[in-house]
This record gives sequence, C-alpha cells and structure tokens, in this order.
Amino acid sequence: MSIAPALVDLLSHHSDSEHLYLIARKLDKLLACTPDTSTWKKLITLYQQAIPVIEDMLWENKFEQPSLSQYQAIFRELETFISMAGNDFRYEFMVIIPVADRPKQLRTCLNSLFELCESYGYGGKTRNGYVKISALIADDSMHNINIEQNKKLTNEFTQKGIKTEYFGLNEQLQQVKKLKPSESNTIFGDLNEAIFSHKGASVTRNIAYLRLREIANNNNHILFYFIDSDQEFKVNTLDRPNSKNIGLNYFYYIDALFSNNDIKLLTGKVVGDPPVSPAVMANNFLIDVIMFLTTLKAYSPEEICQFHLGTKFKDSDAAYHDMAKLFGFKKETKEHHFQCPLSQPHSNADCLHYFTELASHFFDGEHPTRRLTYHHEDVTDSLQSARTVYTGNYVFSAEMLEYFIPFSSLKLRMAGPVLGRILSNKIGQQFVSANLPMLHNRTRNETGKSEFRPGVQHHNDHVNIETEIERQFFGDIMLFTIEKLITYDFPSTEMKTSLIEEVITSIEEEIMLLYKKQHANLVENIDRLNCLLEDNEFWWTKTSKSNIAISKLRSVFSNMKSNFGLESRINNRIFDPDIRLKYRKYMIQAILAYPAAKYSWLNTIKAVKS
Repeated sequence: MSIAPALVDLLSHHSDSEHLYLIARKLDKLLACTPDTSTWKKLITLYQQAIPVIEDMLWENKFEQPSLSQYQAIFRELETFISMAGNDFRYEFMVIIPVADRPKQLRTCLNSLFELCESYGYGGKTRNGYVKISALIADDSMHNINIEQNKKLTNEFTQKGIKTEYFGLNEQLQQVKKLKPSESNTIFGDLNEAIFSHKGASVTRNIAYLRLREIANNNNHILFYFIDSDQEFKVNTLDRPNSKNIGLNYFYYIDALFSNNDIKLLTGKVVGDPPVSPAVMANNFLIDVIMFLTTLKAYSPEEICQFHLGTKFKDSDAAYHDMAKLFGFKKETKEHHFQCPLSQPHSNADCLHYFTELASHFFDGEHPTRRLTYHHEDVTDSLQSARTVYTGNYVFSAEMLEYFIPFSSLKLRMAGPVLGRILSNKIGQQFVSANLPMLHNRTRNETGKSEFRPGVQHHNDHVNIETEIERQFFGDIMLFTIEKLITYDFPSTEMKTSLIEEVITSIEEEIMLLYKKQHANLVENIDRLNCLLEDNEFWWTKTSKSNIAISKLRSVFSNMKSNFGLESRINNRIFDPDIRLKYRKYMIQAILAYPAAKYSWLNTIKAVKS
C-alpha cells in the first residue's frame, strides 16, 4: 500500500523518538499486508496512537517539523482508513450560526468551516459533499440586502460540499405558529409578527431549537454545534502573532469526547477579541492606554519602535474583565504593555499611529492590549466541569434541547452564564468545557467596526453604547440572582415573590456598590488620560502625523466621557431608582414565569414532528 505517505515521511524524520520508532516498525508491517478490514482497523489504531505524540511535537516545534500541512495530511489519511474499514459510527454535526445583518462576517465564518473540512476531512466526502457535516443559518437580519446575501451564501456553501439550510424569518415564524399563542408568549415573549427581525440572539437560538428537534427526530446520532457569525474555526497563538491562524480538528476531538465520556453539553471559549462587552472592559482599557502613552513619552518619535521588547506572558482567564473577581477569576492588577505586531522597520511614531487605530475599535469590542491567545493542552486532559455556557461555542446532544435559553425575551446580557448555572445544577458532570476555543473577530479589518452589533450606535465619530451597558448591568443582577435562588432549589421548587424580591434587592445592592466603585475609577482614569492628551510638553503634540494619531485618541476619550463620565446618561439610568424598580419587576415576573415556561417548552419539544 502507498496510501500513508504523510505519516511514513514524518516517521522517517523522527527515528530518534522511541515511541515513534515502534509505531514506524508496526506501520511498515501493516503497509506490506494485503489490505482488508482487519488491516484498516489496525492502521486506525496506529494512527490514533501516533497523533497525540505528533501533536505535542507540532506545538513544541512551532509547526516547523512536523509542519501543519503534514499534521493535517495525517488526519486525512486516518479518515481514509476509517472509510475503508466501514461502519463509521462517529457523530454527525450540524453547525448552527445565528446571524443578524452580518453577511461579510458570516462569509468569513463559513469559509473557516469549509477550510476545516478540507484540511482534516472529518467523516469523509462523496460527490454530494461532506458526509457528516452540515450547517444551518438562523437569520435574524432586518435588511433585505443582507437577507439576500445570506441566502446566496447558503447556496454557495451547499455547492462547495457543506449542506447548508437557510432558516430565515419566514421559516422561524412558521415554527412559532405551531405553538399556542400562550405558549409562544411564555417562552419567547411578545413577538411582533410584522417586525420579526432583530429579536435577539437568545430568542433566535430558542426558535432554532424547534427546527433542531425536527432534525433530531430523523437522526439520533447528531450533535448540534452553536457558534457566532463573528467567529472562525481557528485559533491564534502568543508565539506566532503574525502568522496565519490555525484550525484545530474540532469535529474529531468533540466526537471523541462525547463518545468516550458521559457528556450532554460541551462548551469552549474564544481567543482573539474578548467575549464580553466594552461596558466591562473600559477601566482596564484606560489603564493600558495610559501606560502606553506614559511609556511612549520617554522615547523620541524617530527612534526604532520600543514596543517589541516587553515580555510576553499568558493572561489569566479574564484579564480583560474589570470585575473578574466577581466571577471567580483571579484579579488582574498589572497593566498590560502594548505588544506591537508591525513587522517592518518602523518608528515609535508609526507605532503610536497603529495603536490609536486599534484603540478606536474598542467600542465595537476589540481590546488593543488584552487580546486572547491559544495555549495548547491535550483536549482530553483539558476536560473539566463547567458552569458557564459560551453561547458562541457550545455543542450538545438532542436531549439537551429541553433546556432553552432562559429569560431570552428580556434581552439581557449574561444569558449563557445564567443557562450554565441552571445546567450545572441539573446535569452536573455531564456539562463540561474543553480546550477547543474559536477565533473571535468583533470587527472587520476594512472598517474597524462590526457590520452590526445590537447596543452599539455610531453617529460619525460618536459612539453610543448605553443600551449595552444597561443590558450588562441588569444581566449581572439576573445572573447572581439565579445563582442564589438555585441554593433554594430553583427552579424545581416554586419560589415566593417575596423571596425573589428579597434576593434581587440584595444582589442589586452588591452589584451597585461594585459598579459605583468601578465608575469612580473610570472617572479618575478618564481625567488622567485627558491630562496626557492635552499636555503640550509631549512630542506627539508637536508633529502633524502624531497629531492625527492623537486626534483619534481624543475621539476615543470623548466617547469614554460621554458613555462613562459623570454626566453620562447611562450613569444616571443604572443608578436611577425608578429604572432599577422597573427592571426588578421585569425580572421577578420572568423568574416567576420560568417553571411554567419550562413546562410549556418540554411539551413543545416533545410535540414537534418533522
């Protein structure tokens, strides 16, 4: 047989490894045999033994030897053997992508899925396309031009070999109409049939669950994989910041985890842009901008860039979060130095210009100094119990369709953590996370902005995120309220209104104190930044090119002040007793209604037929 050139070639260059040497000996014997089912199965076992060793070498040697292309070719060879052996009982995957008015970002996302299939070949391919991979686009777009583009993408990627279903507004409405009006209102809130778009990601996901139930009725060996349209099936790395991003073999490893463990729902995280709102990154963003300018002032503009010299370090899991400690993460106290990614010879003035361009993207979700990077760890070894669902990266079996995303009609942030707390309480060790993150790209390179993001409004140079700050503040309150109520056996036990109100009020007071403290720090740092920007002693105020860069930072400062300053409207809203009372009533009503909504949902899921 000459069907295994990639592994043979690799092993011939690594005879110094005793483990790989033994694998090479066994491989030589198998390749000399007349191929039959027994031979294919032995080859599969041999490849499965070799791959973890090769993977460690890959990451240790930074893809030079073995190369990434060799590694991917070895997986494709393995897929060939699995096909030859027959009876491939591994899971099928449907990738579900909720999207709202982001056709360009959706294209990038689907391209990464196609590249993943081409690189690793999970499940094999026939004339009709990939056997075990399909996709569903759950479109919540408002604008016809974007809807049409999303439909074209559906057809385009189906032609490429990934069977893709378009689940648009009409298809969603038909699913909702199968429910009684009382059930629909209980689960989804008051949906407007005339304006059915921009319902929000959580509502769209829940409606998609109805379609997935129909699909699961005809396929009991499928996993549903939810991702976001601004993500890719790739990772970046700390050691290779300028290299092409790398795609992990997601489907292969997720299948192995579900096949070898008692898992019902698995979640991953993201690398790249942080997964949280600018509302909870503003303070450490200001701290790092101030650090950058304070460091920069010690150098002359013509000097070669001094921002390649700092020590690179692995961030803590929530280094980007102003209130990481609130969520059980280690508090990040140190400033983060900017690591300039420019490769060609350039000056400090050039670096300033590049930095200010990145900083201007902050309100769309980028962070210039706390971008997350992938750190390799064996996927199986990384498996651990979870308590937060990252709604842009979670996979589950059909039986988990009974757990819809709660309180979706409130459109608060933190829906994933709320669902996670409920799952952690209900299914325990069957709810896990693993080191299979996805690359998160909040913005497009051409514009520095997201195509569409709810809660972020651009008016020329002015950015308004007050809606997002409000959704974050009350989403935090809802999360920790549910966490507390679970200790009283919610949702299994009926909660009294007085208890819910008592818990919400107590949590609100705690969160309010933290937000007020954080806000005081923000105001102080806004003032510090203003002093740096307006100090005429610094060189960046004296040259025209640097003045252009600083003008961008002044625009960022202006938006910081209008969104977070003492006179900001949102400051008055979240600290307004009447506004908090209104939200408190909404949340109490939603929590009281949850058991009935859960009962209706279970009946709905059971009743859905294809």
